[in-house]
Amino acid sequence: MTVFDFPLRQHEAFPAKIAGKLPPLLERALVGWKASLEEPYRGISVGGAIEQGLYRFVADQPPCRNLVAAATNLLNQLNDKQRRQISFPLECKEWRSWSNVHPYVMRHGVCLDDLVPSQRDDIFTLMQQVLSPEGFETARGIMKLSEYNRQITRRPEEYGEYLYWFSLMGEPSEHEPWGWQIDGHHLIVNCLVIGGQIVLAPVFMGAEPVKASGGQYAGLRVLQEEETAGLLVMRSLTPEQRQSAIIAPEPPADVVAGAFADNVELPIQGVRFSDLSVQQQTLLRALIDIYLRRMPAAQASAKRSEVEEHIASTYFCWMGGFGDDDPFYYRAFNAVLLIEFGHLSGLVFDNPQPTRNHIHTVIRTPNGNDYGKALLLNYRKQRGLRP
Repeated sequence: MTVFDFPLRQHEAFPAKIAGKLPPLLERALVGWKASLEEPYRGISVGGAIEQGLYRFVADQPPCRNLVAAATNLLNQLNDKQRRQISFPLECKEWRSWSNVHPYVMRHGVCLDDLVPSQRDDIFTLMQQVLSPEGFETARGIMKLSEYNRQITRRPEEYGEYLYWFSLMGEPSEHEPWGWQIDGHHLIVNCLVIGGQIVLAPVFMGAEPVKASGGQYAGLRVLQEEETAGLLVMRSLTPEQRQSAIIAPEPPADVVAGAFADNVELPIQGVRFSDLSVQQQTLLRALIDIYLRRMPAAQASAKRSEVEEHIASTYFCWMGGFGDDDPFYYRAFNAVLLIEFGHLSGLVFDNPQPTRNHIHTVIRTPNGNDYGKALLLNYRKQRGLRP
């Protein structure tokens, strides 16, 4: 049996849009999630302390006019009720209320499934302004795999290509801060915009299965490049380096910095970039760049320069095996970037052990800049505004 041959799991289905009637396990989890949202935001820390002054607002960059135009056009295509549903203040709890769990847990905004095709296209146009062609292709691929799940499970209340929620925070502006979020199973993108600067984090992308073996999207596969590049880094390490890199013999149940983990404290673990050979450093840079290339070229270049300032103190760690079929987890992180990749056990499929058929990835900006919060604070300080 291969990782793609497990039978579908028979589990309690989610009630369609019925609040308060979730399965008991989710009801209990929801209590903890809501409690985490009551904690003041600090940001993800590396080693326990939040480092200040890492994120600078640059006032003279040309504004993102195409992005503003796309958001404005979207608003113009919505009716009054939809505009009320989609619109939130810039400072709102909904930023942190995203979840990978299916579909009616902590959701807000407008559901793409409730929109007409032209309105969905307007949202896709907006997304294309802050995702590169390959980043947008991955995002749409994840949505299409959710449609494949709907077809094979026959559970439209849980899965579907357009079972994703879109929200706007603040008013689209060429100069004032604003942002947006798309939120749903295996796809969450948070975007803050200030003038010409964009913060794209947290970004959560995953899939189960990672490949459609039938249906209208047969052959579609996602996140293979992220998987292969991680293996290349790990397999390049010497036995001594692997002793530093491998921090557990099995992959964890999930990524560490997923939903409701905005303030998680990460230990410094793994092999340090400065202790790698030139060839190994090239492989680690290439791995990081796969995630940065989800952004358009200009934004990816800016983030690449930011990461490069801290590249010597970047760490790479690993859990699990690194054979041809072994499930695994890796993390690459420094002061301004956190990347996680992990193989998980089955939710759609009935495999209690992790396989390569279920992947979660997450990108975060440690030290307080998820959701662009540190950049926003710096922007306000420069303008003499209240934090």
